[in-house]
Amino acid sequence: MENRELFSEKVRQLREFIHKKAGNSLKMYADEVAEIALLERDERFIVLASLAYSFSKFHEKTYIDASKELDELTEDVQFELAKASEALENGDEKEFSRLIFNSEGMVRDLSATLGRYIINITFKSRLKAASRMYSHGASLGVVCSLAKVDKEELSNYIGHTTIADKYATMAVRERMGKVFAILGTVR
Repeated sequence: MENRELFSEKVRQLREFIHKKAGNSLKMYADEVAEIALLERDERFIVLASLAYSFSKFHEKTYIDASKELDELTEDVQFELAKASEALENGDEKEFSRLIFNSEGMVRDLSATLGRYIINITFKSRLKAASRMYSHGASLGVVCSLAKVDKEELSNYIGHTTIADKYATMAVRERMGKVFAILGTVR
């Protein structure tokens, strides 16, 4: 497997953050792994980001955080991730993929059962990961294909967030003035 060491490290970190119920760390991890997914063009990193973001959101909801269902899910996902780590060590890429996708499915099921979300938490997690990749300049088509989300859904999500507000823009005249100044070109 091409990214065995990177996957191994990311799975280890995810297990640690899930165990600690470290909400902010899980969100930062999800953002980081979404960026890695873009660079590596590997949906399995999106799955790890989805798991992290989903758990962070579960811990924000006190009725979910206190539920025995979340405790059971956490135990099951930790078990699946441990098995996924073993599969990585044994070079079994297919089993690794199956286990992490299965974990995402378990999270999706709990979200449908306990969540009072308008959209499923894993779908929202994938939208969030896609928007993160898009904010780094990737095309809408590339991120939608990688995250397995619809372009219209992603465009709508981006339009309702402050992603565009995070990046400073300048007028074309100002931008060209800076280019000319750097290149030493006379206007």
